[in-house]
Amino acid sequence: MRHIYSIYIYTLVILLALPLSILLALIPSLPMRRYLTRGVCKAIFFLSGIKITLTGLNNLPSEHCIVIANHSSYLDGLLLMATLPPRFSFVIKREVTSVPILHLVLRRIQSHFVERSNRATAAQHLKKLIHYAADGNSLGIFPEGTFKAEAGLRPFQKGAFAVAYKTNHALVPIFIHGARLALPAEEWKISRVAIQIHIQKPVLNPSKYSNVTVLKDELHQLFTENVGQI
Repeated sequence: MRHIYSIYIYTLVILLALPLSILLALIPSLPMRRYLTRGVCKAIFFLSGIKITLTGLNNLPSEHCIVIANHSSYLDGLLLMATLPPRFSFVIKREVTSVPILHLVLRRIQSHFVERSNRATAAQHLKKLIHYAADGNSLGIFPEGTFKAEAGLRPFQKGAFAVAYKTNHALVPIFIHGARLALPAEEWKISRVAIQIHIQKPVLNPSKYSNVTVLKDELHQLFTENVGQI
């Protein structure tokens, strides 16, 4: 049954992604493109029968902020796009640019593609993210950078915390439960698993920390205590 269900989901994604990419290429308004993409992501989960429980939405500051979430599945990005307000831009590894339709969709909603393997390029991308956030924009980042099939939290990279530290934007932790069970790494079959998304109270004034590493380590400990075994 998982085979049939998975084929249904992938067919659904393709049928929705193709017209979405065409519309995103034509619509001039960024807010409209983001609202449309959010609606399509919500439709994918609704039509797939995957129930999403969202709590703590009132913890999101009304002003610009940086949200960080644990990363355990290819579904995580779709989950945040479906549940967060459309004012967020997402930071995504550069390898995704090799997937044509996905790259178009993400580029048209003003996602940011970052390099991880080249230090000089990665530093340039970090500077651009800091300037983008400082200009009054909100970002969504997976500080682990990637994910693996095995349960457990990976080490955090400094990027998200450097942006929050430099801009003093509030840092909002988001815990995702269930995504790895629905679609783990190195697996193509999808399971219909209920997913919980918990938005936590923001860390205000992150520049009050002595340095970026202290901020990163404190947030990693918080995530370890709440999603470390997922």
